[in-house]
Amino acid sequence: MAQDEDNELPAWADILAKGPLKIDKLTPAELQAEYETRLLALLDSYGAENTFDGWRDVAINLAIRLHPAFKVQKRRMLPVSGRPKSDNRWFWRQAVLARIRKLEAKAKHRGLDPKRLHAEASRQVRYLLDLTHSENAPRT
Repeated sequence: MAQDEDNELPAWADILAKGPLKIDKLTPAELQAEYETRLLALLDSYGAENTFDGWRDVAINLAIRLHPAFKVQKRRMLPVSGRPKSDNRWFWRQAVLARIRKLEAKAKHRGLDPKRLHAEASRQVRYLLDLTHSENAPRT
């Protein structure tokens, strides 16, 4: 029995979940009574009282929730900017950049065209990565 009481919704939730009013089936007096009930339930749902300050709080909450002028646009995170989350990726990125600088210096010293240095640096670092993984792998 105690669990049922904990799971019950507040009274205002049932009132606000009724849906739109059917104006052709209600008399003006019934429509006014239904609006009064729903407005009080709206105040209760925001924890406000039927005072000027209560209505102001409801108006502010509704404006923040519904009006486009009060929306806050979240900043998108760029996937490549800044330091990677994993230190391991950061380490290997720095290794590739260091290898590129080394290859550029060799190409400049030999008077060669520094084309495809990035691919070669990546291959060399990948080779080193494979070597370190094979050394750390359990031997059978």
